[in-house]
Amino acid sequence: MPDAQSCLSALPAGLRNHILTLVLTPGDPDTSYALCGKFCSGQPPLALVNRQLRSETLPIYYAENIFQLHATRPGQRGEALGWLCVNKNHLSHLRRVSAVGWSYGVHRATVLRIQLDLRMWPKGKIVKVHTYGQSNKTRLHTDMQKEKMEPLMRQLLRGKNKGILNGEEWKAVFEMMYDILRG
Repeated sequence: MPDAQSCLSALPAGLRNHILTLVLTPGDPDTSYALCGKFCSGQPPLALVNRQLRSETLPIYYAENIFQLHATRPGQRGEALGWLCVNKNHLSHLRRVSAVGWSYGVHRATVLRIQLDLRMWPKGKIVKVHTYGQSNKTRLHTDMQKEKMEPLMRQLLRGKNKGILNGEEWKAVFEMMYDILRG
């Protein structure tokens, strides 16, 4: 009886990639994986089977999932930058990152989420900002945050037709997101 690996590798590449995408991505497109902290996301177990599966699964895993930074406590910036170092060989596949933190308005704190989607580059909006529990004053603050980030990202991506960033560029993006969240 043939093993599962040989059956999977016998499939055409397009079908194999489609199957791997279904296996490696959650059913809900808004599901994200934490980069660091208590709920840190490691690489998928399928990538540990053998070299061939690792080389086929990790590009899909990093390209199709959302990885989330947290900026709710001081040490999380360093943890996220550490995640970048550990995953430096796969950062060229990373396409979607979100950052969550607190934005302090006049009357109360608001949860602020910045989403970056490089799949939209170069034609669509690559930065989306969401707030939870927002008032009119925090809505103005949210618009200001979005106005800060979009031009900075466009400047960073200038000349890159596929929106592929290297490790140092991702570090700059993470720093930018933390600076905006920490206000």
